[in-house]
Amino acid sequence: MRLSLIFKNKPNRGWGSRGNPYFWNHLAYKAEGILMPISDDELVEFIKSEHLKLTGEELTMESDVYVEKYDHGGMSAGRITGEWWLTVGIPLLKRRMK
Repeated sequence: MRLSLIFKNKPNRGWGSRGNPYFWNHLAYKAEGILMPISDDELVEFIKSEHLKLTGEELTMESDVYVEKYDHGGMSAGRITGEWWLTVGIPLLKRRMK
């Protein structure tokens, strides 16, 4: 079973910023090459590593990074927000791995 399975259904809650769904899709694509099971810590490291590679910045509660290729219009277009990932996205993905 591949890690990408936990990304199949997108969250029903608000995304925080308009770039977050695009980062979700990026992670789902990258997760195709990862077999489960993996630990919670490995999942978090995967997400943080991909965020760093994509943005050049650490994923933190304060991070709010603009990614031009994710800008498709709107007020928060292209923005990936660490707070959403650390409080909503990652906890949801951890629950799905169980």
